[in-house]
Amino acid sequence: MVQQILLTVRCKVGEKAAKALAEAFEIEYDAAWRPTPDEAHPSPVSQRLIEEGDRLLTGENAYNARVDRLNAIRLLQALVAAGAKPRAPMDGAWIDEIAVKDVSLHGMELASALAYAEKERWLADSRTRKDWIYLTRIGEIIAKQSGI
Repeated sequence: MVQQILLTVRCKVGEKAAKALAEAFEIEYDAAWRPTPDEAHPSPVSQRLIEEGDRLLTGENAYNARVDRLNAIRLLQALVAAGAKPRAPMDGAWIDEIAVKDVSLHGMELASALAYAEKERWLADSRTRKDWIYLTRIGEIIAKQSGI
């Protein structure tokens, strides 16, 4: 999912912008990556990050790792409270619903929280189905032990 977002940014804005986005989120950038036919259409979560990426690149929303960490933990807590289990697939639309309803995360805040959680390996993309994300065991531990 992350490489797909970077590819879209590269196509729409340019190579330099894709590298800057990857650097901002501490993501490995692979300029040679191309989507498979199944990955050609981004998930709702990916699409939101793509649409909001321009604001990050133009500096409208300065990257703040502390805020992203707190938002990611709040999102994990809401997902666990809503019944998410480690290694059980979660639909991207369901995650969006929980994020908006329970945590009030929208747009770039949600995209940044998801990117942070994936970077920390608290959430993981499905290898078999697009739009599915998994809560990892460490993500569940973080959600249960954090006292935010």
